This record gives sequence, C-alpha cells and structure tokens, in this order.
Amino acid sequence: MKNLTTILALLITFTGFSQTSIKKSSIDSGGAISSNGNIELIYSIGEVVVQETTLGNIWISEGFINRDMTASLDLESYTNLEGVTVFPNPTIDYVNIHFSEAANYSITIFDYSGKQIEHIKTNQSSQQTIDMTTYSKGIYLILLKNTSTQQYKSYRTIKK
Repeated sequence: MKNLTTILALLITFTGFSQTSIKKSSIDSGGAISSNGNIELIYSIGEVVVQETTLGNIWISEGFINRDMTASLDLESYTNLEGVTVFPNPTIDYVNIHFSEAANYSITIFDYSGKQIEHIKTNQSSQQTIDMTTYSKGIYLILLKNTSTQQYKSYRTIKK
C-alpha cells in the first residue's frame, strides 16, 4: 500500500509539472513579430545561436546572430564598405577606425546581447577613435555606415 501511495504521489507531481509551460515571449529580452501571409516569425534579441536552417533562399536562425545582418540592422539598401581598418583587436582602452576616404559615417556599437551601447556620427572624417575604457570586458559589434554612399561594414572587437 505504501508503494502504491508513493507511486500515485509521484505520478500526480509529475503530471502537475508536465502541464507547466513557459511562453517564449516571457523569457525574451526583446524582439518583434514579422508576418507575411500565413507565415509568422517571432524573433528575439539576446539569445545565442542554437540552430540555423535553410530552405532555398530563406534562412531561419534561432537567436541573435544570423549570416546576413542587413535585415536585423536595417541595411537592406546598403552595400559593402571597403577600405576600412579597425584596430587594435583585442583592445584594452581605445579602438581606432580608419576609413579609405573622408565622408559622413555613422558608427554604432552593440554589446553581445544586441543592446546598442553608443552611436557616433562623424562629419567628413577619415578616422575615428572610440573610447572603450568604460566598457565591460566582452565582445562588441561595431557597425559602420557611410551615410552618403549607402555602404556598411560590421566588425567584432574584444574588450579585455
């Protein structure tokens, strides 16, 4: 009888816990919903890539980083920015950016979770120094845009 009671108690406990579910929206740190016809994608910011699937020219990634960041960073109309040097990497305090020509650039820095840390606009500049002394140690994404020629380039840099 004691065994039957124990088994019954475990079964009730297991059944109670198996009914518990956590909706994805309750654990995301951000994101949005995009739909096209009867297809709906819910995506988030701040997760690491867990899986990536492809079907023809459609890429589906779970997490923040995907192969083509143009859609998530609003860069559909931009082309690749050439002739840019970002150094040193890794860095302790400052990152230097040298552009091949003086122009108006937009520099946006994101932390590893996708949160925008800083946004800088240059005025007819061919170089920029970014002070990272107040940043925490970690990996950062630096997104560079030439606002005149509609070109962009992204770099990952490590702050030690």
